[in-house]
Amino acid sequence: MMGGIGDSSASMDAFARMEAKADAMLDKANAMSELNSSAADSVDDLASKYDAAPNADVQDELAALKAKMGLQ
Repeated sequence: MMGGIGDSSASMDAFARMEAKADAMLDKANAMSELNSSAADSVDDLASKYDAAPNADVQDELAALKAKMGLQ
């Protein structure tokens, strides 16, 4: 009779592992779907964003870091 209890526990553990795996797969699928459905920047938008001249604050900070490292 004790074997039945152990088998039941093992079956429940196996089911819990399968459920956790299915939940993880569903979470991953939902995340991928969300990432793929979001409006992505076009190549032109990204190019214009990163080709634009950096602002003066960024240039000043970069110059200060280069001076601190002795690169200027």
